Amino acid sequence: SGIYASDNAGAGITIAGDSDGNVVRDSTVEGNDGPGIRHSYSERNEFRNVTVRYNDDRQVEADLNESFPTISAAELRIGDAAEFAFDEELVSLDVVERDDLPRLPECAQAVGDGVVVEGTIENGLDATLKTDDEAAGRIELWRYDGREWTPEVTGVDEADGDIEATLTEDGIYAPV
Repeated sequence: SGIYASDNAGAGITIAGDSDGNVVRDSTVEGNDGPGIRHSYSERNEFRNVTVRYNDDRQVEADLNESFPTISAAELRIGDAAEFAFDEELVSLDVVERDDLPRLPECAQAVGDGVVVEGTIENGLDATLKTDDEAAGRIELWRYDGREWTPEVTGVDEADGDIEATLTEDGIYAPV
């Protein structure tokens, strides 16, 4: 509890091997040369009220070649772009700044940074993506699958100018 992991030459926090059932709460992981959080070969790890930002690699990185490095999260903030809550998912998460998003169709404009979701998503990730305040009332959540953008993400609930949705597939998600 209360970890501040910053300025490390590699990952900010690494959870691996037989270290199952760890709980990290009320912590910040930022400015590391590798991923913010790396998890592999372990299960039932939890992140509660944790901010992960400004790391040189993915903000949360899982060994996606394995079947079990799962984590659970509540109030897991990824950069200034999104907040997540989920149970027992094998997932990597990162931020894509608005200017670095894959090219959107001419009729669309990003109104916030995007997030990259990779992994084996079984139950869905509850996400809140941050948007520009002036965009409230006119926004959708779009997903880029590596080839094209689609505005067909279901379960979107706009609240206070932010977008709340349950993410169930890999891709880049952005408020548009």
